Amino acid sequence: MILDLQIACKNKKNIPNIIMFNQWLKIIFFKKFKKNKILTIRLVDKIESKKLNLIYCKKNKPTNILSFPFKPLYNITIPLLGDLIICKQIVIKEAYKQKKKLKHIGHIW
Repeated sequence: MILDLQIACKNKKNIPNIIMFNQWLKIIFFKKFKKNKILTIRLVDKIESKKLNLIYCKKNKPTNILSFPFKPLYNITIPLLGDLIICKQIVIKEAYKQKKKLKHIGHIW
């Protein structure tokens, strides 16, 4: 799995490192995909999450995760899975409410 990790949060505290993200991806995708695939994960704040949620889902509020699977046109074959936009503040708040440790958040994705 090839990870394009984009950190667009102002506060970078409590963000797992790329090694942790790669471990989670191996657990999640190891059996499903035999070839190398590319996934973009963008960590954002509530403002960007709200903006993207309004544009793409017509909901005027931030959300925990937005997913954009790649759908190739015609018969183009590239190993891109798509993009995940994750709102850091909401995911941390949800983990806290569910009594999950931050290091285990990857298992809910």
